Amino acid sequence: MKKLILVLALAVGTWAPVQAQGTYSSEGEVVDNVKAAVAAYLNQDWDAYRAAFADTAAFYPNQMEPLTMDQYIEQHIEAYSLVEDVNFVNPVYGEVENEGETWGLMWATWNAKVKGTGEELSIPVHVAIRHESGKGVVEYGFWDNAPLERVAAAAEADM
Repeated sequence: MKKLILVLALAVGTWAPVQAQGTYSSEGEVVDNVKAAVAAYLNQDWDAYRAAFADTAAFYPNQMEPLTMDQYIEQHIEAYSLVEDVNFVNPVYGEVENEGETWGLMWATWNAKVKGTGEELSIPVHVAIRHESGKGVVEYGFWDNAPLERVAAAAEADM
């Protein structure tokens, strides 16, 4: 009898429907804010970029230590000094609400041409931005820095 109860409990636990947590959408105010930040980045409009984030926002671009808004924008400006024709190919945007947090998401391929050589760079990226009161408060960015680091090292060697 104990074995039967154990088997039934295991079967119910194994095949019971899993209830999804949170919600996902491809549109909404958070998605619009992420799109505005991306457009500002592409246009190098740093005032508009700032407007998408809270004053105290923290940025984690492939690193564990946060950057301030000023530090992050400086990184973008340095990158733009090396490349031109920057764009995102086939961006996908989303908004996730789960456990009391709201996140704006973007997946895309970052494309640019290296100034002076015309070499094309193509880097898959994922950005996740936690939002509060309509503004980004924390951003995590995930991409391979190696191609741009190589270009920066070559530019420095040519100086």
